[in-house]
Formats: sequence, C-alpha cells, structure tokens
Amino acid sequence: MKSKYAVAIVVFFLSASLCAGNSPQAVPEQFLGDWGTSLTDCGTEADDTALRIGKRHISYHESSGPLQAVVVRGTKEVALVAELTSEGETWLNASTFMLSPDGSQLTQSSGVNGEPFVRVRCDSILGLRRGISKPNPLRGSA
Repeated sequence: MKSKYAVAIVVFFLSASLCAGNSPQAVPEQFLGDWGTSLTDCGTEADDTALRIGKRHISYHESSGPLQAVVVRGTKEVALVAELTSEGETWLNASTFMLSPDGSQLTQSSGVNGEPFVRVRCDSILGLRRGISKPNPLRGSA
C-alpha cells in the first residue's frame, strides 16, 4: 500500500517538474555511492544487483540514466524517477529508497507491487579492492 502512494507522489512531482522545465534537485549525500547485495560481492562480476546512485544519475547492473525527479522525505527516504536506457530501449523507472538507521543498508521498493530489496553500502570495501588507500610515507620522513 505504502509504495502505491510513493509512486503517485513521484509521478505528481515529475509532472510538475517537467511542466515547469526545472531540473530535479540533487540526491542527498547520504544516499550517494555504490550499493550491492553483500560486501563479498561488491565491485565483482558476481553482483548483478549492483547499484550506483549519483547526484543526478543512477546506474544499475545493465541500465542507467539521468534522474528526472527526486523527492526527499526526511533524512532516510527518497523517491527517484529515472529515464533508464539499456540495449537501445529507454523507459521511466520509479523507485523508493529507505536507509537503515546507521546508513549501511538501502532498501529499494519499485512500482506498485515492488517487493523490498535490501543492498549494503559498498563504498568502503570498493576502495580497498580498487587499491585506494593512504600512501605510505617516504623513508626518512616524519
């Protein structure tokens, strides 16, 4: 039931935004980053549920596109409408995302009958896998 209302709200704001010619507001910082099914799958080919949320763009495993509407509710919930493209096709996708209290998990609900899908924040583990770390100090330096 809750997702029906969220989709209706997103559609309302999307139509208002498009009619006014406004670009969507940016996604709040706490939702930005890489998300995956599990920490062990983050950044690997094994994770076909990978999600990257940018300020005005979203990327799934096999589709991506610009955000057309961003609706924020409090600090832990956001609804996003994206114009996704994959394999030469384009469509609108509406999803609601809810952060866990500690911000380490993101639950996605899509569409009217969307089943909740939980992902974990991958950002810290991806930095380690990509070799991003603090540089070692030079010998003889303090």
